[in-house]
Amino acid sequence: MQRLGRGESGVLQLGFTGSLPLTPVMPRVLHDFRLAFPGVRLQLRELSTHEQIERLADGGLDVGFFRPTEHAQLQQLETRVVLRDQLVVALHADSPLARRKRLPLAALQGEPFILYSRSVSTGLHDQILALCLKAGFRPRVVQEVHEMPTIIGLVAAGVGVALVAGSMQRIQVPGVAFRPLAEGGATADILLAWKRGEASPALRNFLTIALADQAGARPRHP
Repeated sequence: MQRLGRGESGVLQLGFTGSLPLTPVMPRVLHDFRLAFPGVRLQLRELSTHEQIERLADGGLDVGFFRPTEHAQLQQLETRVVLRDQLVVALHADSPLARRKRLPLAALQGEPFILYSRSVSTGLHDQILALCLKAGFRPRVVQEVHEMPTIIGLVAAGVGVALVAGSMQRIQVPGVAFRPLAEGGATADILLAWKRGEASPALRNFLTIALADQAGARPRHP
């Protein structure tokens, strides 16, 4: 009971979207938490952003990692940005555009676009459309998909170009080149979220480690 009260045992239900294990933040936080609190069992659930928000609000999840979106129940949650993941251009390595070190968005006008689907409840779809419109064109979308790794595979197949989170560069697929945007500043943020109100001791310990990691102050393990 004392260990439970200190958050050193028990169960923590954690949600995440499909591409989050490829980012630097989620694997690092889980690794640090397991080292610090090996007696807490982490139950991991791969869920869409909206599924996570709904389960966090009704108590079915303790904490979640997802990208920003709009949802009526979001106001019931506390959120913190734990990673600002720069958007980059993914394109086929044989494309003439791949010869450039940086790409302005306007250079993608007329290119076939592969886009993250709006139906998977992330704000990336609308964010990318808005960025393209600001650059003076509406993207010619030839394919919408549910997961970022799928986008990378379709780029390798020559289906089109895409704007993806910079962490996707960890996926080494032959035939795919990544180039930073000349404009800079466009990010696919990652949020840590939990329900407002009293947190369990295990959740408080998890948040301490996750937010210390985000601030660059890696915790010392007992």
